[in-house]
Amino acid sequence: MHGLVRTTEDVDLLVEGSEENLAKVIAALSEMEDGAAKELTPRDLLENVIVKIADEVEVDVSRSAWKISYQDAIGSALHVEIDGVDAPYVLKTLIATKETPREQDRADVVRLKRLIEQRQGK
Repeated sequence: MHGLVRTTEDVDLLVEGSEENLAKVIAALSEMEDGAAKELTPRDLLENVIVKIADEVEVDVSRSAWKISYQDAIGSALHVEIDGVDAPYVLKTLIATKETPREQDRADVVRLKRLIEQRQGK
């Protein structure tokens, strides 16, 4: 989405934390091949910082990413349509979620900042 390829082993979802939305997230993730999310409840997503769903693809679901909440991120989200579904994604906010002590996150921040500069024509 950002023009920067980095192979990861999972998908990270930052979700709005209402019980109604969490139930929708669980229902959608339950459609994956192994149905691993079917045993989850909205309470599981509310009571844990990150919930890892090990299915055909590992999915990490959280209501905040590092110091960034869903509400913080959604206002600056970009949008793309995938198979008729609006898929919001972030770029500048993604940088804030990567400001951690992890070496790979620090490297990602450098690459993402370069990408923003390139898009701005600098």
